[in-house]
Amino acid sequence: MTYVTANPEGNLEKFRTLIEKLHLSDSDVLYVLGDSADYGEESVELLIDMSMRPNVYPVAGDHDFLALRMLSGFEKILKSGAAPDPGFAADMTAWAADGGKATLDGYRALDPEMREGILDYLSEFSL
Repeated sequence: MTYVTANPEGNLEKFRTLIEKLHLSDSDVLYVLGDSADYGEESVELLIDMSMRPNVYPVAGDHDFLALRMLSGFEKILKSGAAPDPGFAADMTAWAADGGKATLDGYRALDPEMREGILDYLSEFSL
């Protein structure tokens, strides 16, 4: 069976409840249309959960693209030790205020390997 859902917005519990209600089996497919990241308190945990399910296919939404851009920029700052340019800092502040704070906090709590995995996963989202 093929299923479609949209905008889980960092709500891991709601996503897992959906998976249970569908009785999603290995032969089923679930497309997640946009905005998996941001807003909810468990954005990073949701992304990790989704990435480990071979039959879940994410389609990028604007917040997924924005999270990838902001987290990639944040990672560059961490690695270089340089201060962010004012434009990026302003974008990061606006993103955090518009639902990205929990995503950033969750990302910061990960070890470097897991952070790289999140960036790779977000970059593979279909359009």
